[in-house]
Amino acid sequence: MASPVWPGTFSCSAFSSQNIDVLHEKITITLDQEFHTAAFVVDYLIETPKDGKQIPLLFYAQDYWGDFKVWVDGIETQILDISGEPYLNLTSVEKNFQNSFEESFPNEKRRTKPVLWSEYDRYSCSIDELKYFKTDLTQGKHHILVRYSANAWADNSDWISNRSFRYSLSPARYWKSFRGLEISLNALEFDFPLKTNLGEPTSGKVDSLAVWEFQKLPGDFIEIQYLPEINWFAKLMIALGPLGIAGILALILITLHVRQIKRRPSKGNNKIIIAFNFLVPLSILLALIFSPDLVDFLIGPEAGRYHGYTFLAIFLYPVLLPTYWLAMVLVKSER
Repeated sequence: MASPVWPGTFSCSAFSSQNIDVLHEKITITLDQEFHTAAFVVDYLIETPKDGKQIPLLFYAQDYWGDFKVWVDGIETQILDISGEPYLNLTSVEKNFQNSFEESFPNEKRRTKPVLWSEYDRYSCSIDELKYFKTDLTQGKHHILVRYSANAWADNSDWISNRSFRYSLSPARYWKSFRGLEISLNALEFDFPLKTNLGEPTSGKVDSLAVWEFQKLPGDFIEIQYLPEINWFAKLMIALGPLGIAGILALILITLHVRQIKRRPSKGNNKIIIAFNFLVPLSILLALIFSPDLVDFLIGPEAGRYHGYTFLAIFLYPVLLPTYWLAMVLVKSER
């Protein structure tokens, strides 16, 4: 069975060279009106102790929407994939980023580092999956700006699809130093309640404009979630679930069947009673199979629609039919 989680964009804080200090990271997230994509702008204030050509940061971003662009002190620079550069000396890169990478798996030659995108999503990022740029930097402070659009994650394991944007902060744990973090969320285009794992904002409101400021990492990842609101009847159907819906239907049909048995003469077969013997257990199983689709219809487009192989319940019919038939024979004998 396919996973109920549809991954969105994998992106995280940059991996920092041992030769530079990251003085500050500012992350600005702007949501679109449908919570499908979000514009990420990440501004790094770095300080380098020497002049010369160097690779100060390595970036990891997968499955983003559109372009991944980088500016150094306001000038756009070419971003390259390490894996696509056969002449790049990876040994030299690894040496310069030795604070950021280690041998997580002794049997593999690639240097890797665990990156966390949620409480349950932990991946090992390999150095040859990263993006980089090489530029002349003078000694002192510089701004490096990164811009891309991220796709939302969708967790469909529950009745209602839980959509989110995620950004891993865990690479910042391996920086030479951590001086400060600012996170800005712009949700003016998206007019629905949101929640984050960042706590109360330093200023503003989560469902409009909000800013968080931290002097230490607030956690391993940022998560901005949207869990849609649904009507009361859909909530009732979710509370009942397929078993509850099938149970109510069973109670109604069995009550009608028992009444038919008690009203009919004891001799001879009655077509209605015989039909009930076949149809009641079948109807109960069909309710188990199709009630998830009914609940999804009531929820609407935000339904998770992940229910497994519910049609397999029909294979219980050869077991349920004789059991139910015997039960009705006992009811008839006690009439």
